[in-house]
Amino acid sequence: MICSGRDKIETPEQFQQAEDIVNRLDLDGLVVIDGDDSNTNACLLGEYFRGRNLKTRIIGCPKTIDEDLKCKEVPTSFGFDTTCKIYSEMIGNAMTDARSTGKYYHFVRLMGRVASHITLECALETHPNVALIGEEVAEK
Repeated sequence: MICSGRDKIETPEQFQQAEDIVNRLDLDGLVVIDGDDSNTNACLLGEYFRGRNLKTRIIGCPKTIDEDLKCKEVPTSFGFDTTCKIYSEMIGNAMTDARSTGKYYHFVRLMGRVASHITLECALETHPNVALIGEEVAEK
């Protein structure tokens, strides 16, 4: 609804601007759905709003394909789960095609940031002949 980005809310002016906006809009609550950067901002805003006795409550909902918000309270984020299911279906289709011809190799490159959680999960779901993990290749 508002925007997306990796900017952190850090300065007193940014906190004041957020306060002015929620007061002007008379918001009872604000829901933040995104990854670790956005949820960090949600936490900081929540603490700031509480300290200022504002009525606006902040709710942070984790959503990331990188699976970098995993903990006991968040066993998996819906962005990661959906991404792996769709990618695995597409990989399965490529594997069927490869088996039907027998003379081609198919290479599938999956996205992600630093962690190769998507590659690992898709490999567990599809059982390819080989899965290369970027961090291990870079290390060796």
